[in-house]
Amino acid sequence: MHNQLKRECRRHYTYRRRCLGLVKQFCTYMYAELISPSFKPVKVCYVLNECNRSDSPAIDQQLASLNETLPSSPDEYIQMRNEVVERVIKSLGPRTTTTPVPDEAAIEAILSGTETTGKEDNSKELSLVDD
Repeated sequence: MHNQLKRECRRHYTYRRRCLGLVKQFCTYMYAELISPSFKPVKVCYVLNECNRSDSPAIDQQLASLNETLPSSPDEYIQMRNEVVERVIKSLGPRTTTTPVPDEAAIEAILSGTETTGKEDNSKELSLVDD
């Protein structure tokens, strides 16, 4: 996320550096926000209320409000992490198998040692190739 903001942010270097420092400090909170399927990478700036079109960042004013949203104890952090994991698992959907299920005729043919295709058809194809 830090590298993505570096690439997408067009602000002046000093402002961008301060903003990236803030994002790095609150990366757990931002990761939980970014898991949402409707979240866009550039929207990080708007979630932090950090960047306006013409203003410089006001980090000191935002720290208090961001600290309220962050977990204050390890138990809250674990609960937040578990919620994020559950959201990721739900977004992945059910697992599907890629291995086809063999039919009973094929299994019986393998066990008995016989071929499933008729030999007459194969001999006709071979005779056409020889001609």
